Amino acid sequence: MSAQQDKHGELPTMEDQINAVGFGRFHILAVTTFILFIISDGMELVVTNVIWRAMPVEEWGGDDSMRALLVSLSFSGFVVGAIIGGQLGDTFGRKPILYAHTMVFVPLSIASATSESFYQLAVTRFLIGISMGLVLPTSVALMAELSPCNVRSRLILLIPGLAYAVGQVIVLTVGIVLMGYYGWNCEKCSWWRGMLVAGVVPDVVAVLMVYLYIPESPRFLLSQGRTAEAEAIIRSIAETNGTESQLLHQGAIRPVKEEHDKAEASMEAWQLMGELFKPPMNRILPLVVGVWSLLAV
Repeated sequence: MSAQQDKHGELPTMEDQINAVGFGRFHILAVTTFILFIISDGMELVVTNVIWRAMPVEEWGGDDSMRALLVSLSFSGFVVGAIIGGQLGDTFGRKPILYAHTMVFVPLSIASATSESFYQLAVTRFLIGISMGLVLPTSVALMAELSPCNVRSRLILLIPGLAYAVGQVIVLTVGIVLMGYYGWNCEKCSWWRGMLVAGVVPDVVAVLMVYLYIPESPRFLLSQGRTAEAEAIIRSIAETNGTESQLLHQGAIRPVKEEHDKAEASMEAWQLMGELFKPPMNRILPLVVGVWSLLAV
Protein backbone atom coordinates (compact mmCIF):
# COMPACT_ATOMS: atom_id res chain seq x y z
CA MET A 1 0.00 0.00 0.00
CA SER A 2 1.05 3.57 -0.60
CA ALA A 3 1.83 5.97 2.20
CA GLN A 4 -1.26 7.92 1.26
CA GLN A 5 -3.43 4.83 1.51
CA ASP A 6 -2.01 3.98 4.92
CA LYS A 7 -2.59 7.47 6.21
CA HIS A 8 -6.06 8.17 4.88
CA GLY A 9 -7.45 4.68 4.33
CA GLU A 10 -8.06 5.51 0.66
CA LEU A 11 -7.15 3.92 -2.63
CA PRO A 12 -3.85 4.91 -4.26
CA THR A 13 -3.80 7.94 -6.53
CA MET A 14 -2.93 7.77 -10.21
CA GLU A 15 0.53 9.10 -9.40
CA ASP A 16 1.02 6.34 -6.82
CA GLN A 17 0.20 3.64 -9.36
CA ILE A 18 2.32 5.07 -12.19
CA ASN A 19 5.30 5.35 -9.87
CA ALA A 20 4.70 1.80 -8.62
CA VAL A 21 4.68 0.44 -12.18
CA GLY A 22 8.02 2.12 -12.85
CA PHE A 23 10.01 2.59 -16.05
CA GLY A 24 10.22 -0.30 -18.47
CA ARG A 25 9.63 -1.73 -21.93
CA PHE A 26 6.36 0.13 -22.38
CA HIS A 27 8.00 3.51 -21.84
CA ILE A 28 10.79 2.74 -24.31
CA LEU A 29 8.12 1.90 -26.89
CA ALA A 30 6.16 5.06 -26.07
CA VAL A 31 9.10 7.46 -26.23
CA THR A 32 10.21 5.89 -29.54
CA THR A 33 6.72 6.48 -30.95
CA PHE A 34 6.65 10.14 -29.95
CA ILE A 35 10.19 10.70 -31.19
CA LEU A 36 9.08 9.47 -34.63
CA PHE A 37 6.26 12.03 -34.65
CA ILE A 38 8.63 14.87 -33.85
CA ILE A 39 11.30 13.67 -36.29
CA SER A 40 8.66 14.34 -38.92
CA ASP A 41 8.17 17.83 -37.45
CA GLY A 42 11.90 18.49 -37.57
CA MET A 43 12.04 17.47 -41.21
CA GLU A 44 9.17 19.76 -42.16
CA LEU A 45 10.54 22.83 -40.41
CA VAL A 46 13.75 22.97 -42.50
CA VAL A 47 12.75 21.35 -45.79
CA THR A 48 11.74 24.60 -47.52
CA ASN A 49 15.22 26.09 -47.14
CA VAL A 50 16.83 22.90 -48.48
CA ILE A 51 14.72 22.58 -51.64
CA TRP A 52 14.37 26.26 -52.52
CA ARG A 53 16.93 26.38 -55.33
CA ALA A 54 15.46 23.32 -57.02
CA MET A 55 11.92 24.73 -57.05
CA PRO A 56 10.52 26.52 -60.14
CA VAL A 57 10.55 29.86 -58.32
CA GLU A 58 11.01 32.03 -61.42
CA GLU A 59 8.39 30.06 -63.31
CA TRP A 60 5.97 30.81 -60.48
CA GLY A 61 6.89 34.50 -60.63
CA GLY A 62 8.65 34.49 -57.27
CA ASP A 63 11.92 35.66 -55.77
CA ASP A 64 14.06 34.96 -52.70
CA SER A 65 11.77 36.96 -50.44
CA MET A 66 9.14 34.26 -50.88
CA ARG A 67 11.42 31.72 -49.23
CA ALA A 68 11.29 33.68 -45.99
CA LEU A 69 7.51 33.86 -46.30
CA LEU A 70 7.18 30.09 -46.77
CA VAL A 71 9.39 29.37 -43.76
CA SER A 72 7.54 31.88 -41.59
CA LEU A 73 4.18 30.42 -42.62
CA SER A 74 5.25 26.98 -41.40
CA PHE A 75 6.37 28.38 -38.06
CA SER A 76 3.27 30.56 -37.75
CA GLY A 77 1.06 27.53 -38.31
CA PHE A 78 3.10 25.64 -35.74
CA VAL A 79 2.39 28.34 -33.13
CA VAL A 80 -1.35 28.20 -33.87
CA GLY A 81 -1.39 24.40 -33.63
CA ALA A 82 0.59 24.39 -30.38
CA ILE A 83 -1.82 26.88 -28.81
CA ILE A 84 -4.96 24.93 -29.68
CA GLY A 85 -3.44 21.45 -29.38
CA GLY A 86 -3.30 21.43 -25.59
CA GLN A 87 -6.89 22.62 -25.25
CA LEU A 88 -8.17 20.06 -27.75
CA GLY A 89 -6.24 17.30 -25.97
CA ASP A 90 -7.78 18.23 -22.64
CA THR A 91 -11.24 18.15 -24.23
CA PHE A 92 -11.15 15.10 -26.49
CA GLY A 93 -8.20 13.09 -25.18
CA ARG A 94 -4.63 12.68 -26.40
CA LYS A 95 -5.00 9.86 -28.94
CA PRO A 96 -7.75 11.53 -31.03
CA ILE A 97 -5.48 14.55 -31.49
CA LEU A 98 -2.62 12.34 -32.70
CA TYR A 99 -4.97 10.67 -35.18
CA ALA A 100 -6.34 14.04 -36.30
CA HIS A 101 -2.80 15.32 -36.84
CA THR A 102 -1.93 12.46 -39.19
CA MET A 103 -5.25 12.69 -41.03
CA VAL A 104 -4.45 16.34 -41.77
CA PHE A 105 -0.69 16.03 -42.21
CA VAL A 106 -0.56 13.21 -44.78
CA PRO A 107 -2.95 14.63 -47.42
CA LEU A 108 -1.55 18.14 -46.97
CA SER A 109 2.00 16.86 -47.47
CA ILE A 110 0.90 15.23 -50.72
CA ALA A 111 -0.87 18.44 -51.77
CA SER A 112 2.27 20.42 -50.91
CA ALA A 113 4.47 18.07 -52.97
CA THR A 114 2.18 18.41 -55.99
CA SER A 115 1.98 22.22 -55.82
CA GLU A 116 1.81 24.02 -59.14
CA SER A 117 1.93 27.56 -57.76
CA PHE A 118 3.48 29.51 -54.94
CA TYR A 119 0.07 30.19 -53.41
CA GLN A 120 -0.85 26.50 -53.25
CA LEU A 121 2.47 25.77 -51.59
CA ALA A 122 2.07 28.66 -49.14
CA VAL A 123 -1.40 27.56 -48.01
CA THR A 124 -0.40 23.92 -47.58
CA ARG A 125 2.76 24.83 -45.67
CA PHE A 126 0.76 26.95 -43.22
CA LEU A 127 -1.79 24.18 -42.64
CA ILE A 128 0.99 21.61 -42.26
CA GLY A 129 2.49 23.91 -39.62
CA ILE A 130 -0.79 23.78 -37.69
CA SER A 131 -0.80 19.98 -37.78
CA MET A 132 2.81 19.92 -36.55
CA GLY A 133 1.89 22.21 -33.69
CA LEU A 134 -0.88 19.83 -32.66
CA VAL A 135 1.40 16.83 -32.29
CA LEU A 136 4.18 18.30 -30.14
CA PRO A 137 2.25 19.29 -26.98
CA THR A 138 0.09 16.18 -27.30
CA SER A 139 3.08 13.84 -27.53
CA VAL A 140 4.87 15.50 -24.63
CA ALA A 141 1.73 15.57 -22.47
CA LEU A 142 0.94 11.91 -23.11
CA MET A 143 4.52 10.86 -22.38
CA ALA A 144 4.46 12.82 -19.13
CA GLU A 145 1.14 11.33 -18.09
CA LEU A 146 2.36 7.78 -18.69
CA SER A 147 5.76 8.13 -17.00
CA PRO A 148 6.89 7.67 -13.37
CA CYS A 149 8.19 10.82 -11.74
CA ASN A 150 11.82 9.65 -11.49
CA VAL A 151 12.24 9.62 -15.30
CA ARG A 152 9.44 11.92 -16.43
CA SER A 153 11.44 15.10 -17.07
CA ARG A 154 14.16 13.21 -18.95
CA LEU A 155 11.71 11.47 -21.24
CA ILE A 156 9.71 14.56 -22.14
CA LEU A 157 12.90 16.53 -22.87
CA LEU A 158 14.31 13.66 -24.91
CA ILE A 159 11.40 13.81 -27.35
CA PRO A 160 11.97 17.31 -28.83
CA GLY A 161 15.66 17.42 -27.92
CA LEU A 162 16.57 14.35 -29.95
CA ALA A 163 13.80 14.22 -32.54
CA TYR A 164 14.11 17.75 -33.95
CA ALA A 165 17.86 17.32 -34.41
CA VAL A 166 17.47 13.91 -36.08
CA GLY A 167 14.72 15.15 -38.41
CA GLN A 168 16.70 18.18 -39.48
CA VAL A 169 19.90 16.19 -39.99
CA ILE A 170 18.03 13.72 -42.22
CA VAL A 171 16.64 16.47 -44.46
CA LEU A 172 19.91 18.40 -44.64
CA THR A 173 21.98 15.29 -45.39
CA VAL A 174 19.63 14.02 -48.09
CA GLY A 175 19.37 17.54 -49.53
CA ILE A 176 23.14 17.91 -49.74
CA VAL A 177 23.43 14.54 -51.51
CA LEU A 178 20.69 15.37 -54.02
CA MET A 179 21.98 18.87 -54.70
CA GLY A 180 25.46 17.43 -55.22
CA TYR A 181 24.06 14.94 -57.74
CA TYR A 182 21.70 17.25 -59.62
CA GLY A 183 23.59 20.52 -59.09
CA TRP A 184 22.64 23.62 -57.14
CA ASN A 185 20.49 24.97 -59.95
CA CYS A 186 18.73 22.49 -62.20
CA GLU A 187 15.80 23.10 -64.48
CA LYS A 188 12.78 20.86 -64.22
CA CYS A 189 14.13 19.00 -61.20
CA SER A 190 11.45 17.05 -59.35
CA TRP A 191 13.39 15.71 -56.34
CA TRP A 192 12.19 18.61 -54.25
CA ARG A 193 8.65 17.24 -54.44
CA GLY A 194 9.78 13.98 -52.88
CA MET A 195 11.44 15.92 -50.06
CA LEU A 196 8.14 17.64 -49.24
CA VAL A 197 6.38 14.33 -48.75
CA ALA A 198 9.25 12.45 -47.03
CA GLY A 199 8.11 13.52 -43.56
CA VAL A 200 5.03 11.34 -43.98
CA VAL A 201 7.11 8.17 -43.50
CA PRO A 202 8.06 8.55 -39.79
CA ASP A 203 4.64 10.08 -39.07
CA VAL A 204 2.71 7.11 -40.47
CA VAL A 205 4.94 4.65 -38.63
CA ALA A 206 4.32 6.60 -35.41
CA VAL A 207 0.54 6.69 -35.77
CA LEU A 208 0.48 2.94 -36.45
CA MET A 209 2.45 2.40 -33.24
CA VAL A 210 -0.04 4.60 -31.37
CA TYR A 211 -2.91 2.52 -32.73
CA LEU A 212 -1.26 -0.78 -31.82
CA TYR A 213 0.57 -0.08 -28.57
CA ILE A 214 -0.09 3.34 -26.97
CA PRO A 215 -3.19 3.76 -24.75
CA GLU A 216 -5.16 6.86 -24.00
CA SER A 217 -3.86 8.92 -21.10
CA PRO A 218 -5.10 7.30 -17.88
CA ARG A 219 -4.99 10.74 -16.25
CA PHE A 220 -7.36 12.09 -18.90
CA LEU A 221 -9.69 9.12 -18.43
CA LEU A 222 -9.65 9.62 -14.67
CA SER A 223 -10.52 13.30 -15.09
CA GLN A 224 -13.53 12.21 -17.16
CA GLY A 225 -14.74 9.80 -14.49
CA ARG A 226 -13.69 6.74 -16.53
CA THR A 227 -11.86 5.16 -13.62
CA ALA A 228 -12.25 1.52 -14.71
CA GLU A 229 -10.64 2.27 -18.09
CA ALA A 230 -7.76 4.09 -16.41
CA GLU A 231 -7.18 1.15 -14.07
CA ALA A 232 -7.17 -1.28 -17.01
CA ILE A 233 -4.49 0.82 -18.74
CA ILE A 234 -2.32 0.88 -15.61
CA ARG A 235 -2.55 -2.92 -15.38
CA SER A 236 -1.69 -3.25 -19.06
CA ILE A 237 1.42 -1.05 -18.66
CA ALA A 238 2.48 -3.08 -15.63
CA GLU A 239 2.05 -6.29 -17.63
CA THR A 240 4.19 -4.91 -20.48
CA ASN A 241 6.87 -3.81 -18.03
CA GLY A 242 6.71 -7.08 -16.09
CA THR A 243 5.92 -5.24 -12.86
CA GLU A 244 2.41 -6.48 -12.11
CA SER A 245 3.51 -7.55 -8.62
CA GLN A 246 4.38 -3.92 -7.81
CA LEU A 247 0.85 -2.61 -8.40
CA LEU A 248 -0.85 -1.15 -5.35
CA HIS A 249 -4.21 -2.56 -4.37
CA GLN A 250 -4.35 -4.66 -7.58
CA GLY A 251 -4.11 -1.50 -9.70
CA ALA A 252 -7.15 0.24 -8.23
CA ILE A 253 -7.14 4.05 -8.42
CA ARG A 254 -8.89 6.59 -6.25
CA PRO A 255 -11.54 8.37 -8.36
CA VAL A 256 -11.30 12.14 -8.77
CA LYS A 257 -14.77 13.08 -7.62
CA GLU A 258 -14.37 15.63 -4.87
CA GLU A 259 -13.24 19.23 -4.94
CA HIS A 260 -10.26 18.56 -2.72
CA ASP A 261 -9.12 15.82 -5.16
CA LYS A 262 -9.22 18.32 -8.01
CA ALA A 263 -7.30 20.81 -5.90
CA GLU A 264 -4.67 18.14 -5.21
CA ALA A 265 -4.42 17.41 -8.95
CA SER A 266 -3.91 21.11 -9.67
CA MET A 267 -1.23 21.35 -6.99
CA GLU A 268 0.46 18.24 -8.44
CA ALA A 269 0.71 19.97 -11.83
CA TRP A 270 2.49 22.93 -10.25
CA GLN A 271 4.80 20.57 -8.39
CA LEU A 272 5.69 18.87 -11.67
CA MET A 273 6.60 22.24 -13.17
CA GLY A 274 8.80 22.80 -10.14
CA GLU A 275 10.93 19.83 -11.21
CA LEU A 276 12.46 22.11 -13.84
CA PHE A 277 14.14 24.06 -11.06
CA LYS A 278 15.44 21.06 -9.11
CA PRO A 279 18.50 18.86 -9.75
CA PRO A 280 19.35 17.74 -12.36
CA MET A 281 17.06 19.98 -14.45
CA ASN A 282 18.21 23.22 -12.79
CA ARG A 283 21.65 22.57 -14.32
CA ILE A 284 20.45 21.30 -17.70
CA LEU A 285 17.83 23.98 -18.39
CA PRO A 286 20.18 27.02 -18.37
CA LEU A 287 22.57 25.15 -20.65
CA VAL A 288 19.80 24.32 -23.14
CA VAL A 289 18.48 27.89 -23.13
CA GLY A 290 22.00 29.29 -23.52
CA VAL A 291 22.90 27.03 -26.45
CA TRP A 292 19.57 27.65 -28.14
CA SER A 293 19.95 31.43 -27.76
CA LEU A 294 23.50 31.30 -29.11
CA LEU A 295 22.45 29.34 -32.16
CA ALA A 296 19.59 31.75 -32.81
CA VAL A 297 21.89 34.79 -32.92
